[in-house]
Amino acid sequence: MIVCLQKNFLPIEEIGELVEVTCTLGEIPADFAEGSNPLFGGLKSAVSIFGESHNIWVEGEGMLHALYFKKDDDCGSWIISYKNRYVESETFKIETQRNKPGFLPALAGDAPAIIAAFLLNSLRFGTVIKHMSNTNVFEHSGKIYSIAENYLPQEVDISTLETICDWDVNGTWDRPFTSHPKYEKEEYARIGVMPRYGDAESVKWFEVGYLFTHLYEWRLNMLSGKVEERNLTGSEYSMDFPFINEQFTGLKHKYGYTQVIDSGASSICGIEEDDGWIITFVHNEETDVTQVHIIDAQDFEGEAIAKLTLPQRVPYGFHSTFLSMPACQS
Repeated sequence: MIVCLQKNFLPIEEIGELVEVTCTLGEIPADFAEGSNPLFGGLKSAVSIFGESHNIWVEGEGMLHALYFKKDDDCGSWIISYKNRYVESETFKIETQRNKPGFLPALAGDAPAIIAAFLLNSLRFGTVIKHMSNTNVFEHSGKIYSIAENYLPQEVDISTLETICDWDVNGTWDRPFTSHPKYEKEEYARIGVMPRYGDAESVKWFEVGYLFTHLYEWRLNMLSGKVEERNLTGSEYSMDFPFINEQFTGLKHKYGYTQVIDSGASSICGIEEDDGWIITFVHNEETDVTQVHIIDAQDFEGEAIAKLTLPQRVPYGFHSTFLSMPACQS
């Protein structure tokens, strides 16, 4: 099998210390992004008497990419810097200590080979697959966590990007925090609604249609149990990771943000719902240069108000989040 990848899917090295990038204008919070970045090169495969098992493009240890905006008190301008760092999960430490791949790839391929890889990985390392921690980052109670669908969250230090420890909610949690719904082809999708102080018995379930990669709306009637649904964007374009201005969570709102390629949004000090900035990583495949574009959320069709050229390319990633430093200081 031959796998061809666009060059910006290929992994990169840790850049080390903070690197300053060109200053820009605007009152913008810190940008904190994550994606997969395989150790020891790109996609891996294994061939045995059981067949072939291999990884897919989302495989790879989590690498955090942080863009920091700090106000210079002397001149009033912004000091902007960038750094990246691997999320150092326990399986990451295993392979770096060995200085070579250890886990057999087991995300796709022939079923017998995948099962054999699961068994061998479990016998050798105590887990069937690596703890990737490459899907999302989120803030909770002043702390930052990196997560994926196959293991516990890892707490990280936003200032250094150092991995602190696994987070099991003080011993009460033993499973992943997922950023994506689990797709069962032969089953219906369900949405569960639980009262704020409810328990498992108080969850009310709604069966809903599921239209992949399109922006969809469900209106859930808590009294009748009925669901009204509609496709908001049509089917011409695939879209993913929709969200709203988080300051309007639980409130009536008008605007939603979704990505066709890569985009993100933040709004800290705005009055209107769409006050704020869209901050996005943009990679030029021809020049192999990655920039950060800052766009006025009220003027999507206008030019970016700033373009920051980063000291190295940033591979195509998954989720990002926006944080103000006071919320992240220990």
